[in-house]
Amino acid sequence: MATLPLDHLRSIFNPSAVNELARSLNENKATTQKAIDGLLPTVTAGVMNRVTDREGSNVLYQLLKNTPFATEPTISELVDTSSERQKAAESGNDLLRKLYDQRVHQVAQETSRYSGVSLGSATTLTGLVASVMMGFLHRQVVSNDMTEAQLVAMLNSGVDATRSVTPVVFGLPLAWFIGTAYTAPTPAVPVRENLTLGSGLLWWQWLLIALGLILLILLLLRACNPYRTTTAEETNQPAVTASTDSLTSNLDGNGADSGLAAVPDVKVGVDLPGGRKVNVAERSFNYALIQYLAAKDGQYPGCLRSIT
Repeated sequence: MATLPLDHLRSIFNPSAVNELARSLNENKATTQKAIDGLLPTVTAGVMNRVTDREGSNVLYQLLKNTPFATEPTISELVDTSSERQKAAESGNDLLRKLYDQRVHQVAQETSRYSGVSLGSATTLTGLVASVMMGFLHRQVVSNDMTEAQLVAMLNSGVDATRSVTPVVFGLPLAWFIGTAYTAPTPAVPVRENLTLGSGLLWWQWLLIALGLILLILLLLRACNPYRTTTAEETNQPAVTASTDSLTSNLDGNGADSGLAAVPDVKVGVDLPGGRKVNVAERSFNYALIQYLAAKDGQYPGCLRSIT
């Protein structure tokens, strides 16, 4: 069976035995049960993790072969006899230190934090579980005449199942012991449903409708007030007309700067050299100029001489 070592520990540390241990250690039953529930898979995984490399498997195999294990005491002896309990706890903790190093005290520390039992009680419980675990493996090796490879194969067959039931909080501080990298559980992200209003439309749909209405109102207001541009155009028109009239008047010689008196705008025909004929305002500058050009002797006309 893949989880045979863990199954054996659970059969020994059953709820009745845990209650007796809690009484003998002066601990609460619930906290003691929580400590045992965490220690059984953790210590088992720690021993299994040691055989993942060649050196570790050899150390474990030699311990099981050469250590003089006494007959496994019954749980009643561990509970009722203080000396037996203390001896078994010290033996188990010593075996763990030989498998690893002085860091094994962290197992008891984390168990105390996790369960709420005192550090002394957690140390005793850790040693008891390790002692029972190592005694069970010793009997398996001796009675079945196991080789080191067979021991490794047996332990490796149940390592994943054992690690999967270790407390999650042990994953980071005891990763070196149980052989797993801690992966923090991913918190579930609640799915937030879109808020809907009375008619069943989503809130952003109502927002788009409101923006559309505002834009429509602005366009209607702009379309109903066309006089603003027209007024500006009419304001500029007289100036342009006045400028045009002034320019026309100057060209005809009737402006204020022409030097001639204002006369009625009477058009007369004037013959030009070459047979051409033009119509100009009488007594205007253009009229005097054409008269001068048309004169045979090239003399200035009288009106033009008065100007010069």
